[in-house]
Amino acid sequence: MKTSGAGIVPTSSKIPGAGSRLYVDDEEIQREVLRQILERDNHTVEVADGGQAGLEAFHAANLRGEPFDVVISDLGMPYVDGREVARLVKRESPATPVILLTGWGERMRAEGKLPSGVDFVVSKPTSVNQIREALRESKHCCKMAWSVLGSSMM
Repeated sequence: MKTSGAGIVPTSSKIPGAGSRLYVDDEEIQREVLRQILERDNHTVEVADGGQAGLEAFHAANLRGEPFDVVISDLGMPYVDGREVARLVKRESPATPVILLTGWGERMRAEGKLPSGVDFVVSKPTSVNQIREALRESKHCCKMAWSVLGSSMM
């Protein structure tokens, strides 16, 4: 696996029909484990080692005309945290679903305090089934957002 750019690690080539995911986390072990899980489920995954690197990867993919279907980000990262990643992703691409991974997920949901730009919160420690469910839900979220955006642009 080669590193290209500022902390961006592209992985295997695209699988027809599989989703393209950007996973942003400053913890290497977390990145590698979730990357492997997603790839096993036939997703194309690009990982970034922090918020700034994730935003750069997101922007570059959009410029190439190969946008990510979903962005998954850890909440607690130095410099640019998951809240800021979500906010800036939504500024550039409002229809892109953002999944936030955090140890505070249950509390956030109970208090109704989802950060701006976050579509789904998955609590840590994270189970494979929680990630899969959030990805299934994000497909619905994305389709609805595009339909709303499309109708407002006509």
